[in-house]
Amino acid sequence: MSAAELIETVPARALSSGLPAGYAVTVGVATCATLAALTSRRAGGPLGPVRYIAAFVVNEQPVLAGYWLGAATLLAAAQGDLRGPAAWTVAAVAAFMAAALIMLAVRALPSTSVIDKALDDGIGTGWRDGVGGGSSSAWTPRSERARLLWPLHGASS
Repeated sequence: MSAAELIETVPARALSSGLPAGYAVTVGVATCATLAALTSRRAGGPLGPVRYIAAFVVNEQPVLAGYWLGAATLLAAAQGDLRGPAAWTVAAVAAFMAAALIMLAVRALPSTSVIDKALDDGIGTGWRDGVGGGSSSAWTPRSERARLLWPLHGASS
């Protein structure tokens, strides 16, 4: 079998196995970025900067990465692409990554008090009055949940 014949047969095999290529690539990119955010902070080697940037983006906004995975899954389901074991395997990986993103979001919750304490230690406790803002410890889980889930607000009422 020549290289040209092999290149022509690969897409046919992927289609016959029921693997939605676009969905698989989307979940693969989200998986790599999520795993980079969950693992150690050392970013060495030739792919170190790429890994750092991917981890930084997902670590700062895990909810947006979850929305991206959810939208890709809903699109694949609406198009009827979730047929066959390969597609369901990709969907299972997406579900595990959604759980990992939830873990990232929960891991970030204590950061508000840490930032408040660092600012109080560095600039003093009266800095909030000078900038006209309240404490970040005024954050409540309910208000944060409402802010993060605003696209779903119309669906819940």
